Amino acid sequence: MKKFLDINIEDKFKVKTELVLTGIINSKYYGKIESGNYLKFNFKENVITRKIIGVDYFTIPFYLSLDEVKTRNVGLLIEFENEKELKGILDSKTLRQVAEIYKD
Repeated sequence: MKKFLDINIEDKFKVKTELVLTGIINSKYYGKIESGNYLKFNFKENVITRKIIGVDYFTIPFYLSLDEVKTRNVGLLIEFENEKELKGILDSKTLRQVAEIYKD
């Protein structure tokens, strides 16, 4: 796998039975993260890599032009190994971090 970009993980939540991590990326990567990419991040003193299965970009404020926007917010739907891991990630107080996104 080849490192593609860094993302500042800001929050996490559950949607139905899925895990979503939200974060901030450099705006030059807007629209370039794809399902099938991988997210590598720290969790419980381990580095784990999980597949991205969905991507959604937040809209920019209406009062800004695209060239004024230096960062963009993104939501990543992430695979997880099991319910125990999902619960652990959701309960984690220290998930805010700089993580890495990789392409195959």
